[in-house]
Amino acid sequence: MLFNISQLLFLLLFCLGLAALFKARWWRFLVAALGALAVAIETMSVLIGSSLIDYKFYAHFKIEVATAVGGFFFWQVLGAIAILLISGILIFRGSHWLRSLTAIAWPSLLVTVLAFAVLFLPEGIGSNIASISEIHFAKETAFNEALENSGVKDYTLVEDIKAKPGKNIIAIFMESLEIGYLQEKLAHLTPNMNRLREGEMNFYPMTQNSGGNYTIGALYTYMTGFPMHFKNHGNDVFDEVVDFRLSSVPAVLNKAGYHQEYLAGKPEFAGMDVMLELMGMEVKSEYDYDPKYNVRPWGLHDRDLFEIVDFELDRLYEEEQPFAYFVSTISTHATDGVYDARVEKDYPKQASRLELMALALDDYIGDLVEKLKANRRLENTAIYILPDHLLLSDYSRVLDDFEDPRGLFLLTNTSNERFRNGATINQAHLPRILLEGAEIEHNLVTLADQLPNDPRKELAKLKLPLLQLNEASLTKDKNGPDNTVVTKLGEQFELKEDELRLISKGWSGDNSGKPSYIFVGQKTLKVRRGINMIFRQDGEFGVDHFDLYGDSSQVDRLLDKIRQAHQNNTAFWLLAHDSVGKVLPKKKDELLALDLPKLSNLKGKKAYLAHFDRGYTSEKQKSKVVDATFPLIDLVSNRSEEQILADAKDRSKWIAHAGGAINGIKYANFLEALDHNYAKGYRYIELDIIETSDGHYVAGHDWKQWKGRTTYKGDIPVSREVFMQYKQRGNYTPMDMEMINEWFSTHPDAILVSDKVNDPVRFAREFVDKSRLIMELFSFDAIRAARGLGLMDVLVTEKLTNELGGNWVKRLGELEAGGLAISINTIMKNPDRYRKLKKAGIKTYAFHIGNNHLRDENFMARYGLDLAYGLYADEWDLR
Repeated sequence: MLFNISQLLFLLLFCLGLAALFKARWWRFLVAALGALAVAIETMSVLIGSSLIDYKFYAHFKIEVATAVGGFFFWQVLGAIAILLISGILIFRGSHWLRSLTAIAWPSLLVTVLAFAVLFLPEGIGSNIASISEIHFAKETAFNEALENSGVKDYTLVEDIKAKPGKNIIAIFMESLEIGYLQEKLAHLTPNMNRLREGEMNFYPMTQNSGGNYTIGALYTYMTGFPMHFKNHGNDVFDEVVDFRLSSVPAVLNKAGYHQEYLAGKPEFAGMDVMLELMGMEVKSEYDYDPKYNVRPWGLHDRDLFEIVDFELDRLYEEEQPFAYFVSTISTHATDGVYDARVEKDYPKQASRLELMALALDDYIGDLVEKLKANRRLENTAIYILPDHLLLSDYSRVLDDFEDPRGLFLLTNTSNERFRNGATINQAHLPRILLEGAEIEHNLVTLADQLPNDPRKELAKLKLPLLQLNEASLTKDKNGPDNTVVTKLGEQFELKEDELRLISKGWSGDNSGKPSYIFVGQKTLKVRRGINMIFRQDGEFGVDHFDLYGDSSQVDRLLDKIRQAHQNNTAFWLLAHDSVGKVLPKKKDELLALDLPKLSNLKGKKAYLAHFDRGYTSEKQKSKVVDATFPLIDLVSNRSEEQILADAKDRSKWIAHAGGAINGIKYANFLEALDHNYAKGYRYIELDIIETSDGHYVAGHDWKQWKGRTTYKGDIPVSREVFMQYKQRGNYTPMDMEMINEWFSTHPDAILVSDKVNDPVRFAREFVDKSRLIMELFSFDAIRAARGLGLMDVLVTEKLTNELGGNWVKRLGELEAGGLAISINTIMKNPDRYRKLKKAGIKTYAFHIGNNHLRDENFMARYGLDLAYGLYADEWDLR
């Protein structure tokens, strides 16, 4: 502390002497202002972090970080502000006084040079800044070269890891609860941990490294064995990183088949969530549980955190899969703890709030261990209890009772071949201790395996090579001009700034374990296991997470959220990821009432997306992938609510696609589909018309599909006679022209819309009533041939629109074609064009409904019919 104070005084003298070298008053003022700022920042580093500005300070120096932790260090920040004002005045006034002593500048120069030299003493202000500069400007090195420079021999790459499962793992990382809390003067705060230390658990004092002396740095070291040295700010290191090449504890656990979870309040604050997810861990926080647990600004009090731990462990022990469950606490954060008033009634008053919170934390840990023992769970569980780093404060009362040297510790029910009980270990030893203690067979090689038992000096010498290795291990997302994003699994997605893109991955076959995505423009929102509910509030997108697999009771919270959105007519999206458990079918009636039939049947690990807006819900479920995009701008209908409802029942706008779907079968083209969909209110019926080998028209999408739906084994196409002999799907009746004409004769208000056939003269002659015939045609010759035939209308197919020229309305008028058949995907790419065509009286009928992007019949009802006149529908009820 005295050294730090002396450095601050010499920094003040350096600035004073430097300012006195300038004759101009405004130059002295500028030096005084900048010097005062430097003194104030150095003072704040000493007051908050107990050291002059060093790598640790550099790794955290951001405005948002200072704002977030400011509440813990109010008086220290206030002191730094006072130092800023005082030192500014001293430098400015002192420089004027120093110049007044003599007409020559040598006294000022002497003060400046001497002070500058003192600042460059080892661990002085100048030395630390030089060290930070070396780190910041370190050259980039290829991964293999960096690995060689680090001195690690026979390092195990991620792809080469081999592992077999052992025991379950529970690891509790306690915020700043160093070994001093277990020593004599503070032993009354940790009776449970001291009891474990003296009884059934092994105890290892532990030393701390540079790069492991703050939360995310400690976790990085515990998981990889390397101190966390990076050029970037510590909390931002993993932003935009898509791949991490260093081997880690999570990588080994993944190869051994473990389910991994990490529970922490506000894990996004320190960047923990991004780092751990890159390593392969599922990160959970207050967002995944009852909102009652959410405490600002730190997310979870330890009391609530251990309540969650209890029921999560009950769930994990019921599963057959081995698990690794990691927890980070917060209540013992510097300088005086994250205070929870609820503990006052449970524990005796202590000398400080920090000590009261330490006593409570010790009790939570004691209860957890006792419950594990009572349920005989410790027999197959390796438990690790340790702090993340030393207490970052020189002003906490407990420091008076800590013994020198300060340090960390590890409590565990496991043993280790290298270190006997009571031996001192280092943070870098944790990967091997965690894995070997759990009796996991593996081939991971870490740096600490090849260093002395106390590796601190060697690690300090390797700071630059280790920084280069850490940097080289990251593959960052570098978007090219085509806005292509490459994920950590090598997947490429082309994103647009004005789109919301949702990708749900079902975990089946080679898709197992693949992540789902929420992209807002080129920003990624977090996806968690279960149902993710995406919403938009005040122009910003957010996500609510419902882990229905881990906590089936969350289904009621999900239902309440959906009901609330319906009542307020608020748009939302649903995305399923990983497993949703088995609870949704149990809520079938309630989900059907909310117009979510596919969600009511969803279970396990299927891909699923849904979109609700303006009273209509679109859903899509697949075994592997559902991928949909939506404009970020709000889609505003130019139709009134009354018109939207009227269009939803207007029979002239809805064409039964390929006869309409029946019993889930699309592209039906058989008799029963016509009967079924006529009964549902359809009057415009589309049929695909193909030609048999002997020149007759029949209803069918294509011959390959027809063969796949029948028991026929020969060559295709077939004759009309053979075609009519085979039922489709075993039960459904095929139709030739005779049967088609008979059906339309007995349904005189039905209109046939043809597809595939491109001979209007012949087909109009063979159909029973050409005045009830609309033909989609595929060449300009066919369109011209249709003139004067007396057809109800002609639709120009999409492929011909590129040849219509600039004025489509005029050209369609010349062709005597009243409409277009266009994919909804094409329409959505140029909505203004089709809106203008509709206004001009051109009837555009949209097809490809429901193929992707959740642009199904519900989407068409609420938005699509703003642009298109009508659509080809599979599933819709017009009654």
